[in-house]
Amino acid sequence: MKITLCMIVKNEEDNIKMCLTNAFTIVDNAVIVDTGSTDNTKNIIKEFNGNIKLIEHKWNDDFSEARNISLDNADGDWILVLDADEEIFGHKETLINYIRHSKNEAYDIKGVNKVDDGNANSLFYNRFFRNKGYKYYMPIHEQLNVDGNQVGTLDDKMAKIVHYGYSKKEFEKKDKINRNLRILISEYNKDTENSFICYHIGATYASSGDYTSALSYFIQSYEIGLKKGFGGYYYELLKRIAQCIYILKDYNLCIDFLMQFLKDEKLKEFTDLYYILGSCCFELKDYDNAELMFNKCIELGENKSFPTFEGRGTFLPKLMIARIYLKRDKVEKAKGYYLEVAEHKEKLGKDIIDEINLYINENKSVKK
Repeated sequence: MKITLCMIVKNEEDNIKMCLTNAFTIVDNAVIVDTGSTDNTKNIIKEFNGNIKLIEHKWNDDFSEARNISLDNADGDWILVLDADEEIFGHKETLINYIRHSKNEAYDIKGVNKVDDGNANSLFYNRFFRNKGYKYYMPIHEQLNVDGNQVGTLDDKMAKIVHYGYSKKEFEKKDKINRNLRILISEYNKDTENSFICYHIGATYASSGDYTSALSYFIQSYEIGLKKGFGGYYYELLKRIAQCIYILKDYNLCIDFLMQFLKDEKLKEFTDLYYILGSCCFELKDYDNAELMFNKCIELGENKSFPTFEGRGTFLPKLMIARIYLKRDKVEKAKGYYLEVAEHKEKLGKDIIDEINLYINENKSVKK
């Protein structure tokens, strides 16, 4: 059972060795399409100790075109698709034994997006599939033309992807926002009734910090989706709409929006919606309801059935409850929650660690 890694790269000298080192614990060989690197990427690939076919191809603002070239040159029984700013962790023997008896044509892989203020759990769609002539379509946020009924999800004990490319530094260095918007807007102008494209335009604007534009496209995506149907981004779309409204400080509107959707049985265990709802109540100084919502987050925990931001089912609601108790001058209760949050020190940002230290070590009030 042979597995081929397929990749497209451009100016990835900081990441490519990391990516390939981990990937070759699972794959047997690789096909890498370089779309115009001007740094040391190609030299690193050529010097890498692995069975790699390197193909140079002119970039035409079309990810599917470049990916399909890599697929055309793959000779494995199965294909694994990664980007250079990703690491895959897994167990090859367990994976091989599993797919040997599989009837599925493709698999999504669970993982996390590393972002500046924490980790966001995600599904990396159709990253592992049989080498049977499948092709990508759409020039950006490309999709594989495999029947969705024949797609499974790998247990993260067999394979897990960590993606580092969503940090602000990475976006600015590679000018990803302008590149992605250029391609997305071009596609939008061809079809203004495409919910998927509207969603990704919104996500790109959100990455740039333009939450007003992001919200506009997210709402458009939702309205089109109601008429034409949603893809696998429905839950993420609802969360992003709420998050945008919250960031824009329209807390009452955000509460109304969330309460409407939390009536849906399918969404009643969506931890992140309760977290955003609690945050709105906190900003409105409705501390009783805020505490109720944050306790609900703790009760539900990190529910992997929904896209979640790491910590919203564990230490982040406890942090918010600690702040609520400070507002109520319940010092000992606040301290207890801060100590529980401190147990997750390796996952906390510097600002939160400083806040905990300020309160516990110096016994001073902390700012909201």
